[in-house]
Amino acid sequence: MSRARAAVVAVVASFAVYAVPLVGPHAVWLLGEALIKTIRREGLDPAWLATDLAAAAALQLAAGLVAYWVARRPRSARPVFALLVVVPTLVALTEWLYLVAIPTRFLIEPETAVEQMAWPIECRIPDRVLFNGGVPGAVWAMDSGGERARLIGCTVEPLPPIANAAAATPVSRATSGRLLLTRTARDGTQEWSWADPGQPAVALAVPAARSPASPAPRLSRDGERVVWVVSDGPGVPPPQALLVRALVGTDERRVSLAALPPGSIVPVEFDARAGEVTVALNERTFATLGLDGRVRWGPLRPRDVEPLSMTFRRVGGNGWIAWDGYRDDAPYRVAWGLPAGRGVYRVPKGRSIVGVDVDAAGTLIALSVSGTLSIGGVRDAVVVLRAADGGEVFRRFLPRYTRTAVTFLDGGRFAYTDWVGDRAEVRVLRIATR
Repeated sequence: MSRARAAVVAVVASFAVYAVPLVGPHAVWLLGEALIKTIRREGLDPAWLATDLAAAAALQLAAGLVAYWVARRPRSARPVFALLVVVPTLVALTEWLYLVAIPTRFLIEPETAVEQMAWPIECRIPDRVLFNGGVPGAVWAMDSGGERARLIGCTVEPLPPIANAAAATPVSRATSGRLLLTRTARDGTQEWSWADPGQPAVALAVPAARSPASPAPRLSRDGERVVWVVSDGPGVPPPQALLVRALVGTDERRVSLAALPPGSIVPVEFDARAGEVTVALNERTFATLGLDGRVRWGPLRPRDVEPLSMTFRRVGGNGWIAWDGYRDDAPYRVAWGLPAGRGVYRVPKGRSIVGVDVDAAGTLIALSVSGTLSIGGVRDAVVVLRAADGGEVFRRFLPRYTRTAVTFLDGGRFAYTDWVGDRAEVRVLRIATR
């Protein structure tokens, strides 16, 4: 074939690269389709778009050169070599570039921190992992069979049998040891109960006016009462109130929410002895109400982070800590205002925050972070920060998807999940530096 005709064939054939399928975990796109979506995507890093287009141009050029090479001698071994070797190589290269290499470059930041493990190990609890269901609250030492136990220093205390029954999940534990449990019934509805150590579970009556937007109760710290969000009369949207009920007896109290702006309400913490409930208003704003309906603290809208109701905690009288509930392509952050200091800590891009705890003195903050993507080989990590300045005092890298909970224990101790080979263990450390 003449050079001119071969060049025409090469130009036409080069566009075949845009028909290469990109096979992702949940969908399949053609390269051309993916590039059009990338161009139309708002807020995309211009460098990412430029890299995508440059890679496509290079692949098209390579395909054109191969097509020209084959067209010049179509009756030789070149077509067979191109079909069996070059084409599969170009397809594999295209998928690697667009599904691995380029996303890794722009979605995952390299980790520059180094391990700091100066705290001595006080004990190891084999075949257990620390687990909190991905939300703040009780942390359980769970074995390989899924059975939960309470961690007390270097020992584990079994929970009541109901806590490990099929379909039952312990949600929170009061200082008295009383548990709040939830269970999914056969019809898909959620049932609630409570149980004392060594005692059978007691069904928790659900208020008829329970708000569908916030259907879960919150157990008080002492375990004596629960609080629900309920409708409080007609209206569009209907006004809401808090319903505080004793678990034993018939005492109940309705708390008006008129002091707060209208919006969705989720109870975050309940201190019955102090007579106050901390709530999330429209997910991002937090306030504490007395049982008389007056605002005692807040409203607070944490800056620098986008928290959810489950990623905020009040600490002490006026302290707080909050972290991003979800970030798309941006780095996750944790922000705090504690007696020891205020600050913001930024997690390298490509990782999310899966666990947070603050020590009793409010001077140390523990984070558990895990990779958000299946690419890049990002390791999990446990990090402990000083609240005063955000400096790291402890860091341990862990295998991918460990997703351990973290917790400070009494007596100046700290616990997390670590691995020895392919076996998990809970490690309890003695806090040696602050």
